Amino acid sequence: MGSWQAGHPTGITLHHTADRSLPHVIQYGIDENVGYHLIIDRDGSVHQTANLNYKIYHAGKAVWLKESPNRNHIAVAVISWGRVERIGAEFKSWTGAKIPHDLVAHREGGYWDQATSIQEASLWAVLKWLVKEFKIDPKKICGHSECAQPKGRKDDPRGVLSLTMDEMRKAHT
Repeated sequence: MGSWQAGHPTGITLHHTADRSLPHVIQYGIDENVGYHLIIDRDGSVHQTANLNYKIYHAGKAVWLKESPNRNHIAVAVISWGRVERIGAEFKSWTGAKIPHDLVAHREGGYWDQATSIQEASLWAVLKWLVKEFKIDPKKICGHSECAQPKGRKDDPRGVLSLTMDEMRKAHT
């Protein structure tokens, strides 16, 4: 951790956790020295796991609008398995966990453990607050899949959310 490169966050990077367990996600962050500033659970509750005044490592090798998300962006994640696989009539996470059909969305070229409506409502409120509080240009909101280098290295949050990243940025302008 350290201070922001510009003295304050200049952007927001959105993630999904690739796990449905908040305690597992938090422990993984501790074990691997990575994490998120804010995590939004399936019930819409928001958990702050890092100080918003400090940068954290969350995006690996990444660039968005000529900036490093690790040095300049607040990391916000939604609890979700992310991309799921259809095996016969079932949907499964990368761990083999079964996902009920009503929680799976078919969008952006695949099947996704979709965010709940209350989770998305919390995400909208968080984004609105962060943009206002830190005077963040909505163009500097990105998905991890958009900024990760090389392109295609990450797929989050993509189809987990009901809106594309372009639609999200447009809604916050």
